[in-house]
Amino acid sequence: MKVYEIERGEYRITTDPSQLDFEACCRMLHSVYWAKTRSRERIRKSFENSIVFGVFCSGEQCGIGLMNVEIRGWAQRGDRGFAIGRCR
Repeated sequence: MKVYEIERGEYRITTDPSQLDFEACCRMLHSVYWAKTRSRERIRKSFENSIVFGVFCSGEQCGIGLMNVEIRGWAQRGDRGFAIGRCR
């Protein structure tokens, strides 16, 4: 799959899976109510079957976004409370 990357100010968003910090992703997902009980294996499978967007601020991963298209499309994000998903 082609890798996409964009930088805006201090933020960088990439679809390169080799740049993701899986431990940080698990911590972020476990901090939100709808993913608190998800196993690491389920998270890993979700990542394998999705386009994953890593969000980095000053070189540190500060957010993630997953896009998984099935019969209907849906997306979910986690950004440690930075409200990056609301940036325009």
